[in-house]
Amino acid sequence: MTQIASQIERADGRVELVDTSSVEQSVLYNEDLAPVPIARRNWTTYNFAALWVSMAHCIPTYMLSAGLMAAGMSWSRRFSRSLSATRSS
Repeated sequence: MTQIASQIERADGRVELVDTSSVEQSVLYNEDLAPVPIARRNWTTYNFAALWVSMAHCIPTYMLSAGLMAAGMSWSRRFSRSLSATRSS
């Protein structure tokens, strides 16, 4: 566990703010978007996978695929391109 200024960085990669008063005083502060303390974080692998799937399967993705198909790109090449795009983002 490493402490850097106003945050604690844990060995597993999680980061937690020590003093949130400076963030809470900002005019841009919003309770819904505020950093969540580690004790209140409850997302599991299922939650992250569900978010990823719901973001990947949407109308713009299907429109992109249809456009690539209309342009003559093969299904295997489209599939490999979509895999590489999701890994890099």
